[in-house]
Amino acid sequence: MDIQRIKQLEILFGNEKQFFVDGYYRIRSLDDKQKEIAYLLPDACGASVVHPQITIEEVDGSFIPVKLIDMATSPTQLVYRKEDNVVFLEDKLEELVTRFEQINQ
Repeated sequence: MDIQRIKQLEILFGNEKQFFVDGYYRIRSLDDKQKEIAYLLPDACGASVVHPQITIEEVDGSFIPVKLIDMATSPTQLVYRKEDNVVFLEDKLEELVTRFEQINQ
């Protein structure tokens, strides 16, 4: 994932979740190399549920997805990057980033 694409989203969406149209959006830095990008659904108790939350890590000038959590699926998903799921994680990251970009239009 292109670093500039994520940096553009960071300008629009911050560390705190913000409600836009259909749910909450958030991008926060975990450290100097990792970020967490999340779409959250409001739940009946006034809290929110990640759907999904993806941890990305800067590697060689781009971001790669290293972990996905989705608490709104059944069964819930917790996926760590391994050889056999790289494409799945990259596809989920692309879908999530596209969702952020579309909500901003």
